[in-house]
Amino acid sequence: MFGGSIGNFEEGGNRTTSKMTDDAYVLDIPDIKNMKWYPIQIAGERPKARESSALFYDSQDSKLILFGGWANNWLGETYSLRVSMITGPPYAIYNITPNMGTLTGKTKVLIDGDGFKDSNNIMVRFDPGGKGTAPEVQGTYISEK
Repeated sequence: MFGGSIGNFEEGGNRTTSKMTDDAYVLDIPDIKNMKWYPIQIAGERPKARESSALFYDSQDSKLILFGGWANNWLGETYSLRVSMITGPPYAIYNITPNMGTLTGKTKVLIDGDGFKDSNNIMVRFDPGGKGTAPEVQGTYISEK
């Protein structure tokens, strides 16, 4: 989230008691009961305080793109903010087949996703559900998907 208005005002009423903000926040949702807003520190040129701007997420480059908005006139500039340190890795996992294996392990799995990169150091970590350490095995790159 970027910017907005701060203050108390009624719909359609006088907005002279409100002010624009240039604050940036991310909402972390580990689960529905533990949501929390965290401020984002912006380095470099900070966009002017505004409201009603468009905000897009570029998953290829892990960037937020901010366009326009209102600050006593309509704005037309564009800003980008790299958020890879917040959003996680540049890949996404959609499915793992099979989704369950034997108790002894040693079951090959296919990880289906997007944005995988060819590397000699692909490690896959299996979470035992809080029952000890998560074992890692060497993975094999097949494709970016």
